[in-house]
Amino acid sequence: MVRHEGRISLRLVVASLMAVIVLGAVACASGGAEVVGQAPQQPAAASAPAPAAPAADPLAPAAAAPTTQTMPSEPAMGDAMMDKPKYGGTLNYFMRGELRGGFNPHYPGGRRETRTAMGFAYENLGTWDNLEGQPCTYNLTPWVAESWEWTDETTLVVTIPQGIKFHNKPPVNGRELKARDVVFSFAQHREGGLQPRLWENVVSMDATDDYTVTFKLTKPSPLFLSEMISDYRATLLTQEAGGPEGDYTTAESVIGTGPWQLTKSTPGVGVTFERHSDYRIEGRPYIDNVNLSIMRDPTTRVAAIEVGKLDALDELSIGLKERMQRTSPDIQWVDCPGTLTQGITMNNQEPPFTDVRVRRAVSMAIDRESITKGLLGGFGVSVGVAPPADPNALRIEDFPPEARQYLEYNPEGARALLAEAGFSDGLSLDLPARSYGSPFNELRDIVPTLLKRVGIDASLRIVSPAEYSSMLSNRSYGPIMITRLSSKAPLAADLFAYHSQQAPSSNRANVNDPNLDKILNELAKTLDPVKQAQLIKEAQISLVTNANRIWLPFPVDPVAYQPWFKGPKKYNWHLWIHASSLRFRDVWLDK
Repeated sequence: MVRHEGRISLRLVVASLMAVIVLGAVACASGGAEVVGQAPQQPAAASAPAPAAPAADPLAPAAAAPTTQTMPSEPAMGDAMMDKPKYGGTLNYFMRGELRGGFNPHYPGGRRETRTAMGFAYENLGTWDNLEGQPCTYNLTPWVAESWEWTDETTLVVTIPQGIKFHNKPPVNGRELKARDVVFSFAQHREGGLQPRLWENVVSMDATDDYTVTFKLTKPSPLFLSEMISDYRATLLTQEAGGPEGDYTTAESVIGTGPWQLTKSTPGVGVTFERHSDYRIEGRPYIDNVNLSIMRDPTTRVAAIEVGKLDALDELSIGLKERMQRTSPDIQWVDCPGTLTQGITMNNQEPPFTDVRVRRAVSMAIDRESITKGLLGGFGVSVGVAPPADPNALRIEDFPPEARQYLEYNPEGARALLAEAGFSDGLSLDLPARSYGSPFNELRDIVPTLLKRVGIDASLRIVSPAEYSSMLSNRSYGPIMITRLSSKAPLAADLFAYHSQQAPSSNRANVNDPNLDKILNELAKTLDPVKQAQLIKEAQISLVTNANRIWLPFPVDPVAYQPWFKGPKKYNWHLWIHASSLRFRDVWLDK
């Protein structure tokens, strides 16, 4: 029996609970998959001062490149955490476009514009929060829930605290959150077609009393906890707020339990919120009002923070950060590994990549350190399988030597492996890819250069987004392709994308490894945190040892904060996208 309460150690219990995967459900996880249709990271503005001339070798480090860190840490914040919090003021933040799907937080498209804004008003049972003092991590954490407990392998019991109040707006009028509201909210989630594979495993969900919800499943499914309970679209609603028609697209329907309540929405301008005076945590939030202004252009946002019209800013490229460091030296920064990079996807069932020696040669041809220090100017993180935000992720130095050797740059060893595999004279390959913008195009373009050093002549061929998507979804790209890789879900969900029974749209590297399948099958049915951690480690070692897919270093995502922004500086994809109240609830403005 595994129980989780917000008061106990998160690293020991919760970090592992998020990791166990149900095989049939993983098609809906991002799972190391390429992300189609997301806006590229923007290069530096044209108005920025001209950068210094690049080195002749794109992998040569810049003279003043910072030291690469496996996990960038939060910069010194002076005495910010020792300051006495101040109440009042207005947080000025941005929206990159109009709300989509109206104000409905369960909108199936789940667009960032809606999720970020509504995250100030709504809350979830659980979420992915940072470990204390580590802004670049994430961990499955109770949010509104007081605790959750697997009472047996197929029964999850969630308890909510007493006394949580909705916003004091009609027709809800500040009443208490009850278990029936949780059941109603998850029913909306189900009826909206979200996470359909997980719902196939649900026998029932019942409010067994005013503060307890019991979910009964057909089979062991810990992914229900890590993916469903914390799903960013499973926000807590009230039935009466949607009216007889169940319409949650209107401003009047926005009634949640979050630290701020919606006060105004102006098309083309933005939305505003005011403090929830009866918020469940005494003394929070510190900030009275929130103003979100629509700013579509990244350079417009930079100009706004430079003149003090924004208090925080993300979605920044390295080029824009470099500009701001010159123009606004007082800005504070948190540089965390981003969720996107480029990778080398090899079809493990198509020659020459049926031969593990060829795959290992490709991995050993990648000069990860030079990419990080040179191409990314020190603003990058080298990884084995995924960024080390998950407490169970292995850093490169954590892999045993027999696996780590394939993550180390070794062109001589790569050529020797190719010769053993019958390619002593090298080989030629077509290398399809697509354009995404900086720095992803630079990562893409360096791959043929590195492969050529070991005798692999890879001809880069840029394809359209539609052709690219089709190639990946159907595994019709041939033997090899450069793909955009994402790491947003729990690490174990990413790992399960490599199970042989996954569809081509998930198992894009066409991995068919009985030993890896055995590890993942065991991972799918265990609730023991210690055993989970061991299986996750074994799966990572297997993927690196067999070089099933190659992850290039991750560029960092810079986040800027004004010097008067005090308190914890949180950042990760999950908090950034939907948990705005968690990101800003405990901060104050010292101005």
